[in-house]
Amino acid sequence: VDASGIAHISYYDSSGENLKYAQAQITDPTPVWSIVTIDDTGSVGRWTSLALDENNPAVSYTEKAVSGGEDSYSLKFAIYTGSSWTTTTVDAGEQKTGMDGTSLTFSFGKPYISYYDGVNEDLKIASLTDGKWFSTAVDTEGRVGQYSSISADELGILHIAYWDNTVAPLRRQLKYATNADSKGPAAGSILINNSADITNSSEVTLNLTCNDGFGIGCWQVKLSNEG
Repeated sequence: VDASGIAHISYYDSSGENLKYAQAQITDPTPVWSIVTIDDTGSVGRWTSLALDENNPAVSYTEKAVSGGEDSYSLKFAIYTGSSWTTTTVDAGEQKTGMDGTSLTFSFGKPYISYYDGVNEDLKIASLTDGKWFSTAVDTEGRVGQYSSISADELGILHIAYWDNTVAPLRRQLKYATNADSKGPAAGSILINNSADITNSSEVTLNLTCNDGFGIGCWQVKLSNEG
């Protein structure tokens, strides 16, 4: 539910095997739901998660295909741009990408998706930088990452809760991951002219190395000469 009292829902329509989106002004005495199909290319929409970029809805979900007689899944992302929905493949992966849950959040306008890599049995995270999606493993110890849930706090720090299914069916554990550290969120360094001697040249090259704690990089950078 956004600040205007509009409820947003993404869901899988099993009858048509497509991804749908519904919204309604729930403060009305008799809410009227508006429903649209976001993606109907193939079998899409399982394990969906919705988040708002300001008031624009965005959705993470999976696409199912059959490869070699076995189900194969890839991770997808859709966002409403104000007039229409755009969809893209985030991670084509290896057969089981995104199965058993995806989770979407925004941190200062940048989307992050936590998801399960079912082939390697790892927890992964994907982020969008300069129009390209990048993925990295967050936890690779044992069978981890199913049914994850991700959120970002007011500082932009990411928090993920997820299953550790290593010793199932005897026991399942809840695990937690974050990119927070003692220095706060993103940290990095800048080299001026590749550490060469400073000259009177009017051209200066800045080389930025930055890490958001998950090895994905940084989206926003603030420079300061205050030491």
